[in-house]
Parts: sequence; structure tokens; C-alpha cells
Amino acid sequence: MKEQLNDISKGIDYSIFDDFIRVSKLLNCFIWCSRLQVPDILNYFISRGYLFDIFFWGKTNPIPATKNIWLSDVEYCLYFRDKGVQMNNCYTLKSKWYISPINQRDKAKYWHPTVKPAQLVMRHIQHTLPNKGVVLDPFTGSGTTALVAQNLGHDFIAFENNKKWHYIAVNRLNGIRADGQIAFFAT
Repeated sequence: MKEQLNDISKGIDYSIFDDFIRVSKLLNCFIWCSRLQVPDILNYFISRGYLFDIFFWGKTNPIPATKNIWLSDVEYCLYFRDKGVQMNNCYTLKSKWYISPINQRDKAKYWHPTVKPAQLVMRHIQHTLPNKGVVLDPFTGSGTTALVAQNLGHDFIAFENNKKWHYIAVNRLNGIRADGQIAFFAT
């Protein structure tokens, strides 16, 4: 296996996808990535026969762009699944796009630079996970996915190799913000 990358901004070792497939009864997987990673990740899963969709989160308040670059107003999420994976039939959950401001409130509470809106994560889980399904998040960050799974009554397995984010995610699941304050309403 290649040497693991310590800086996630440089991407990840794609051999981890072999493990995603290995531990899944049926692959049902969302991967947030940069636009530069889209072709490689798509090729990996398509070449193995998985179904796919491309989702995006459109941000209404992106960081201002400098000359000669586009705004950072879109994040990409690739979804892969086995042919046997059944999705829940709810029209309001089926959209492949989500429009909202950058999640400043949760960034302030949990300090993670790429925290996703809980509402977006909830839509993904509700549309694609069967009752009593288990959510696996191998890049937990500040714990949004684990918290949403917990709030929806699902079991979850969460990994985070950065000690700072692991500590923050565990505290978040216990109702404590990154600054040590108790959060009365878990988000």
C-alpha cells in the first residue's frame, strides 16, 4: 500500500476503495471530492461495474474569488452503489443538488474547515439507507455524519485519524462543542 497522505488536501490513497468494497455487503457509498478527483474516482468504480450519480452542493456565500479563477461555490459528491441497493422512495429526498450557505454556524462550533450541512447528510442517509442500516464514515472530521446517523436511529462506525478531529467528533456526539461548551440541541 502506498504511504498514507497526512494532508487531505492532496487527496487520499485510492486503494482504500478496495476496503470500502470489501466491508460492504452491497456497496452504497458517498464520496466528497474536489473536481480534480472526479475522473479518477469515477473510473475506479465504473470500471468495476457500479452504478453512479454525481451530486453537488451549491453554496450561496462562497469565499470571494481572485482574478482568473472560478468561485468555490460548488462541492462535488460522487455516489456509487451495487445494482441490488434499493433506495427509499421519497420525492423530496431524490434531488442531486443542494443549495445553501456555507455552514458557518457549525464551522464556528466545531472548527472543521469542510463541515457539511446536517440537512444535506440527512437527505443522503434517509434516501439510501434501509431501516436498521449501518453508516460507515472513514473520514469523520467533526462528526456530522455520525451525529445525523445517531439522530435518525442508525448505528454507525466512524474513523478519524486526526486526534484533534477525533476528539471534537466524540465530544460533538456527547453534546459538547469544540470550545468545551455544552450544546443543548445537538447539531
